[in-house]
Amino acid sequence: ALEGLPSPDAAFVGGSGGKLESILHALTAQNPRVRVVVNAITLETLEAGVRLLEGLDFENVEVTQVSISKAAPKGTRHLLTAQNPVFIISARGVEK
Repeated sequence: ALEGLPSPDAAFVGGSGGKLESILHALTAQNPRVRVVVNAITLETLEAGVRLLEGLDFENVEVTQVSISKAAPKGTRHLLTAQNPVFIISARGVEK
């Protein structure tokens, strides 16, 4: 999907479809210093994202977890209902 596009300075990856490793390789092939942000909603994707970024020599690998709640009516009041947390992994590629 990156073929023919300009070399990215930064990329946002969400919903990698199990192809995170090939996506990260394609990004670093075009720009070794690319900044990436990867969203993960499962623990498995979180683990794979951190492992891959560290294995590809990205620097400043950081993980932030955010939670969202939605208000739902309950009688005359509104209760917050928790949604699934999202993990945000960010890092910068290192030029070798």
